[in-house]
Formats: sequence, structure tokens, C-alpha cells
Amino acid sequence: MADANVDKLFQKVNQLVVLDSEDGVTSLRRGQTLELSAGHVEMLQPLADNLDIPGRLATSLHSISGTEGRWHDRREDARAGLTELVAMCADSLEPDPALPEPVDAGARDRLATAVCRAYAANATPRLVAGLFPNGRQDDLGRFPPPQQEGDVAAARALAVAIGARTASGEDVVLRRLVAAGHGAAAHEAAGMLLEARMDYARLPEGQRAGIHRQMTRSIEAGFAVRDVQRAAERELTEELENRREDVTGGAGAIDTASRIATEEVGTLHEFLQKIDYWEKPAEPQRPGLPAERPQSLEDLLQRVHGTAGELTGAQESAWNGEHAPWPDMTGRTTQSLDGTLYLSRDARLELHELTRHGSSELTPEQVSGARGALRDLTAEYALMAGQARQEGLVAKLTETEFTPAERAVAAEFAAQNLNDIAVRTLPPALADQVVTPEPPYPDTQHGQVVRGFANAVDNLKGLDTRPSESLRRMAGSADIGTTAGELLLADSELPQSDRPAAVQAIAATVDRGLTDVPSTATASQALMHGQELGRKAYGHTLAADSTARFAVDAAMTRPYTATPTSTPAATTKTIQGNSSPTRDR
Repeated sequence: MADANVDKLFQKVNQLVVLDSEDGVTSLRRGQTLELSAGHVEMLQPLADNLDIPGRLATSLHSISGTEGRWHDRREDARAGLTELVAMCADSLEPDPALPEPVDAGARDRLATAVCRAYAANATPRLVAGLFPNGRQDDLGRFPPPQQEGDVAAARALAVAIGARTASGEDVVLRRLVAAGHGAAAHEAAGMLLEARMDYARLPEGQRAGIHRQMTRSIEAGFAVRDVQRAAERELTEELENRREDVTGGAGAIDTASRIATEEVGTLHEFLQKIDYWEKPAEPQRPGLPAERPQSLEDLLQRVHGTAGELTGAQESAWNGEHAPWPDMTGRTTQSLDGTLYLSRDARLELHELTRHGSSELTPEQVSGARGALRDLTAEYALMAGQARQEGLVAKLTETEFTPAERAVAAEFAAQNLNDIAVRTLPPALADQVVTPEPPYPDTQHGQVVRGFANAVDNLKGLDTRPSESLRRMAGSADIGTTAGELLLADSELPQSDRPAAVQAIAATVDRGLTDVPSTATASQALMHGQELGRKAYGHTLAADSTARFAVDAAMTRPYTATPTSTPAATTKTIQGNSSPTRDR
């Protein structure tokens, strides 16, 4: 009878996994049981025998094979055994029969196992409620945090890297990879990455399969090249470095595959262009968009400034309408405390190419420069928009420097909205040369954290993710944390009386999370830090006991008002050789 109960448990778990993935997914072993070890069956048996009343699994005297009887919480074994069973069921889902054969079957199986285990670590806690009548997620107690070492950590990092490029959460990515079936994780990952690329969509349909297949093989090979050694076998002094390699290895497989795809797609486009594959009918003029190039640099600056204001929703700006050269700058743009915009020599030349004096056909170097200059210019205007919303601007701008988090929000907003900026400020023929298939990966740790945080908030609130709606609102605000809190609480069921405390707690959480980024964090770790921060901030909107939930450390507490009036922490910054001090970017 015990075996029959375990069999029923498997059938139920298998059904939950199928329903948790996608419609139409079927199992390879429909109507059959998986081959479970004796130890696995022993771990699952108490759970299988008590599916009607899970409360019977509470702590009791229990005898484990090979040990003396002792007090034991049988739910601990149930959690571990159930997580393993979910992974096994996920690994049994049937793939598409058209899935290409692997170059290395071992590499494909290794990735499949890792993805299924990563999925199980995330999914099992939420699947528990479906096991019992009127079930709840805490019926088996608290599950341990997801594994952070070995192939499982690498698979989670891989999912986070895909999510960063496709505006999806880690859970969503893992569910799609599992739903593709056994051995199809890399093929699905490649599809997710390619389907968001405009340059790939423009390829003839017959040419796409080869790119997809090559990218699939690159992901499988990149994941399998890592050392399979587990943490239990490592020296203690090597543990931190090996865990870093696990995370970097998973994300690195996606970085390499994306780079290869970019090169191959570009090569195909060049070849098809040479043989005149594409017909070039005259495109009708897009209504409401500029028909001519900017007449001058001043004209271009005004267009970008106005568009940045529209996108951030902040029509007021600290920009005084003046711009000036600054030959010794390290970056492209900065601003003085009186609102003057400063441009480096390179930035002026790069932007000059977009005016009526520039070339009709930009070289690859000119395209790269124009994209960078437009991004940095947009980011500078976003910072100015946020400062203009502060009360007493003229008096308080004498001692203000932007924080790394503020600069990262502005930079990521500019990167994600670059295509909109180009289309709204340049004529179609020129804008088509400047737009990019996907925004560049953030080049700072704070940028990675901001992207992860915005991605989590957008997904949790059902907002637009490409480009990010939460980034748009934060970029145009004077207080990132408070804006995030108000956004997360929109449409919340939290009583109005509790909302000021909730906003204050969220703002403190966000401000600290965006600032306290470990200096040793890799790109993937910083991205995951941002996503966890978004979920943690969102948790403040769900608690029933608001007084306890919104309690924060005294060091993190700050007064809350509907419209923030305080300026960020200030330091005086002056630049030698000019009477107007500037803010570093």
C-alpha cells in the first residue's frame, strides 16, 4: 500500500509540474512511475501517506535507516524528497520531436539536469499548496534557500542573464526552459534571445535555423566547459572563488552565445545586402516624426531634451538651455550647477554627424559613436529632469553630487529608450541606422543592480518591460526610493492609513539595496541582487501586519511626504579652470 501511495504522490506532482509549465506539454512517462531509489521512497513515504492531513507530519519520534530513533521533523525529509521529485518530473517532460541532435549528448544532459534542479528549487515551495485539500504553501514548513553552488547556481545565473536580455524574471525563464522538454533548454534559451532581436527577425526564414542551431550549441558547450566538481569536494579556501566561477560560467555561456549570434547575423546581413536580396520600396513618412535632420547641434539638443522630458514625464528641467565645450572631460557629458550642459570634443563630433552637416550613410564607427553620445546625452537630461522636481532648486544645487544609483538609473533609462530617442528626433533614414537590436549590457555593478531591480518591479506589477516603465518613472523623479514605493503600492490592497509607513519602508529598503552593492560581485550576482531587492521591496505591500512589516532600522528611517522636498546627500564639487562647478557623471 505504501508503494501505491508513493505512486499516487508521483502522479500528482507530475501533473502539477505539467500544469506549471505550458499548455500542451506532455510527460515522457505518462501513466508510469519514475525509478526512485529506496532512500528517496523512504523520504517521500510519510508525505505520501498523509496527503489528506499534512499536519500529521509534525515533529515526532522517527527512526531513520541505519540510525537510532530520535526526535525528527519529518517535513524536512518531505521537503528534500519532494524537491528532488519535482526535478525528476521536470526532466521527464517531452521535447519537440524536431529538436536538433546534440553535438555532445553529455553536455546537453548536464545542462538539462541543472536547469531542472534550479527550477525545482524555485517551484517546489509554490507547488506544495496543490498537493493537499485546501492546501497552503507553508503546509510543509519553510523550504531552504535555493542552492548557490555548482551547476544549479550556474543554471540560475544563466536564467538571470537571459531574463536581463528579454525583460523576464528568473522564474519565468526557468519555467520556459523546463517546458521545452528534456534536453531542449539551450534550444529554448537561444529562441528567447533571438526572438527579441530585430536584426534576426529581418533575416529570411530559411537562414534563421542555422543561427538558432549554432547558438544552441554554443550555450550547451559554454555551460559544460565548467569544472563539475561540487562544493563538498572543494577546499574551504577555494569555496568563494569556485562559487563565483559557477555564477560567471552560467552567465558567460549566454554572453558568448549572444556575441556569436551578433557576429553571424551581421555577416548574413552583409552578404544579403551585397546580392540585393531585399527589395527596397520607398517607405511612407511616419506621421508626427521629424522629416529632416536637425539643422544644428543646438537643434538636436533641443529635440533630445524635449523627448527625454516626454519619456520621463518631467517636462521641467534644470537645463538652462546653454551648452559649452569641455576639452578635458573623462566622459562625454556633464553639467554645471547653474544648469549648463558640457560636451566633450568627441561627443560634439559624434552628435554633429546626426545633423544636416553629417554623412548620409554612417560608418560603423560613426553609428557606435552616435549611439553612445545619444545615450549619454539622454542620461544627462534625465538627471536634470529629476533635479528640477526638487523644491528650492536654485538654492540647493550649490552643493549637490549625483549618487552612483542615480547615475545608474539615468544611464539604464537612456540605454533602454535609445531607439525611441532616435526615432523621435531623427528622420527615418537616419534613425534606422542608429537604432539597436537590444540595449547594451550595463557596464557598472550599480547598472546591473538597477536593471535587475526594474525588471523585478515591472514583472511583479505587470508593467511594460521593453523599455522598462519603472525605470521611466524613476529616471524622472527626484527620489528613486520613494518613487519605487509609490509605484509598488499602486493598486495595492493595503489600507490608506498604512501606506505612508509602507512607502517609507520601501524607500529605505531600495535606497540601501541600490547603494550597498558588494565590490566583488560579478555582473550576474549584481543582477540577481537587484531582482532580489525588487522582490523584497514588493513584500512590503503584501504583509497583513503592517506595523511589524514596515519597521526599519533607525539608520534607514526618513520622513515621508507625498512630494519629496529633500535633496540627496551633498558634497561640493568644483572643476579647475571654470567658474561653474559641475556634477560628475
